[in-house]
Amino acid sequence: MTGLYWSSTHGGYIKCPVEGCNHIGNVITAAHCRIEHGLTREEVMKKYGEPKNIPKPKDMGRGIDDGY
Repeated sequence: MTGLYWSSTHGGYIKCPVEGCNHIGNVITAAHCRIEHGLTREEVMKKYGEPKNIPKPKDMGRGIDDGY
């Protein structure tokens, strides 16, 4: 996970590692770290570690009429 953002594995999500932050998404940007926590991405990683992968639920995104 390098660059301007952290990204999830295919088909999943990641959760911001900062205690009390509930941000979950496909990416966590350097802007999120700076705006929400006042830290650089590197500072977040040093203090809290890397984001945790969260698998996408199997039924996520399916409509009610998809026949599943």
